[in-house]
This record gives sequence, C-alpha cells and structure tokens, in this order.
Amino acid sequence: MLKPQISIIIPTKNQGQFIEETILSILDQNYPNLQLIIIDGNSSDNTTEIIKKYEKQISYWESKSDSGQSEAINRGLETCTGEIVNWINSDDKLNKNALNEIVECYNKSPQANLFVGQTIFFDETREIQKSGPIIFSSPEKTFGFGQINQPAMFYKREVFEKIGKINEDFHFCMDLDFWLRYLMTYSTNKISITENVWIYFRFHNNSKTVTDKPQFEYEKELLYKHIFNASNLKYKLLNSSESPSKINQSVFPEKSLLDIKLCRNYHYLWRADELSINRRKKDAFRFWKRVNPVKPGFGEWKRYLAVFKNIINVFK
Repeated sequence: MLKPQISIIIPTKNQGQFIEETILSILDQNYPNLQLIIIDGNSSDNTTEIIKKYEKQISYWESKSDSGQSEAINRGLETCTGEIVNWINSDDKLNKNALNEIVECYNKSPQANLFVGQTIFFDETREIQKSGPIIFSSPEKTFGFGQINQPAMFYKREVFEKIGKINEDFHFCMDLDFWLRYLMTYSTNKISITENVWIYFRFHNNSKTVTDKPQFEYEKELLYKHIFNASNLKYKLLNSSESPSKINQSVFPEKSLLDIKLCRNYHYLWRADELSINRRKKDAFRFWKRVNPVKPGFGEWKRYLAVFKNIINVFK
C-alpha cells in the first residue's frame, strides 16, 4: 500500500493549554511519512516551549506575528510538500489511526482529491455529537447548504495548486470559502467519504466557535452574498471590526461547474429554514419568498412547504 506524504499544518496562538494534546494526537499515529508544520502567531504563553519539546519530530515551525489564522495557514501551505494536506486547530485532535485510514481512502479512490471523515464535537465534560459534512447527490444543493467540518477534510495538494491559497480576507469562514471554491471547480465527483471518525473538535470558552458566532454569521452571509451577486437581497449583515467589508473577487474561479442560480435557490431555502428555527421570522420570510419552488431540478416541494409552515408558526 502506498504511503504518501501527509502534511498537517497547525496554526496557533496562545493555545498552550491544548496544543500538546494536539501535537501528540498526530505524532502518536506513528505514520512513517508525516510532515508536521506549526505556524505560531508570536504566542505570549507557553506555546513555543511546548513546540520546542517536540521540535525533533516537527518538520518545520516558526513563531512570529501575523494577521491571523488564515495567514498562518497560507504560510504553512508555502512550506508543505505532502501529497495530502490539511490544517488542524491547535485545540482539536486527530482520532487514533486516522492517518492510516486516510491513506486507505487514498489508495482505494485514486480518482478522488478530497478525503472526508467524521467529526466528534466535545467539550471538557462530554462528547456532544458526531457529525460529517452534508454532501447531497445534487452538487448545487451541497453548495447551498454549505455545511462542512473542515478538520476532517484532507485535500490532495493539487487542489491548493489549482484553487489557490486560503482567502486572508476571512478570519472565521476561510474554510467555507475554500470549500465553495472547491465545489465550483470540481463539483462533488472527486470526494471520498468514510463513516470513520478522524477528528475530535473541541468547544471551550475561548474558542472562536463559541465566542465569535456573530462574526461567523457575518462572514458567511457576506461570502454567499458576494457569490450570488445578491444586491437585491438585503442580508442582515452584522457589524464586525474583525471581519472584511468586501471580498477579493479574484480568488473565485471565472467559470463554475455548478448552476449558481440553483445554488442560490437552495441556499435561500436553507437560510429560511435555519432562521425560522431560530425564530428570526422577518429574516426567514425574506429568504423564503425568494425561493423558486418550481425551478427545474429543485424538486423540494415538501421541504419548501415545511419551511413556510415553520415561518407561520413563528408568527403565531
């Protein structure tokens, strides 16, 4: 069985309380062709002390100021040489034997350029849930719903060479941005999915996922609004001094394999559903009324009506 080089980038800053567990979860895999790269944003805690403890087993590391996680990932990408590439947050960890399972997928699906496993979300007291990316038979529906678990998504390096680097305009949704660019470039024909758990994703009081939900929402809506050129739809964009006011358009492919209008239709339906569940009735209705339920290929009458029912119930 081929043992391709796997490059794993750990972008980090002031995660000394977690990063050792992350590093060991990778090194303890004992994978013979591993390239571990750590890009630290000039931490002021004990992060670099922990990195130095394992530096003989680390292929490359540095510690200097940067503009955030996206720049750190890109600096890692500039260094990596592996056939398979991913980045993992310094408070998450690999599941046991994950790298060998990734390589099994690699060898079984030579046509694939993206290998996707499952994620266990956990906090300091319990495992919360198991989850994987939502990938439908329709690539447009996959695009519109846009739900991924990036740490469990390992790309061939050729994908980065074709699509480009991480968009440094984003500080929270850089992984979603890259995923949507992937779908526009490759559709869903080159994805290999397993039910095996590859990643444990940690929730804690200082994680961005917990503390910065408004910024995530802002960037996500800004991203979709830009792709759909939805100037006629007044998204309720939340103000954030840490998020971009505009996006560098040059990072997106000039042509898409997907029907972007159909992607938009699915996305509006999903947003209406999500917002109605969160009891944001006016926002939910604004998205729902722009959905075209008879658009060719849509075929989601039951869901369309169910979302409308949810919205009506919120108004009661």
